[in-house]
Amino acid sequence: MSKLILDNNPNSPENLLAPWMLANTRRFYEYGNGNTYIFGQIILLHILEFADKHDKFMDMFRWMCTPEATDFFYSEECNPTGEWVMNQFERIIEEASSDKEMSEEQVRAALEQFDENWEPLKYELVLK
Repeated sequence: MSKLILDNNPNSPENLLAPWMLANTRRFYEYGNGNTYIFGQIILLHILEFADKHDKFMDMFRWMCTPEATDFFYSEECNPTGEWVMNQFERIIEEASSDKEMSEEQVRAALEQFDENWEPLKYELVLK
């Protein structure tokens, strides 16, 4: 996949999420390359928790359903973590609903299955 074009917005996914995922993935590898399945869940939980703090929970969820988000998460800048995140995201959709028009309650209920794996990350998501 081609390199993403950086947006002038410092809080665009390319400028905010990609470097944050890369930093936390480096830390993940420093600790012995654990379970990528669980790490994908943790990163997804942090992304949605961050969106929730900014009253954008469902906006983030809906964006993650778009081809633009898929391209972003499968881009070179997000490799390999973006794929791990999207695998977990797709699991949420499959288990909670057959379509992408899920209610907020359905999304939150589906995310509960990951709660036992939640853990703090070295680097927090912070708007610039």
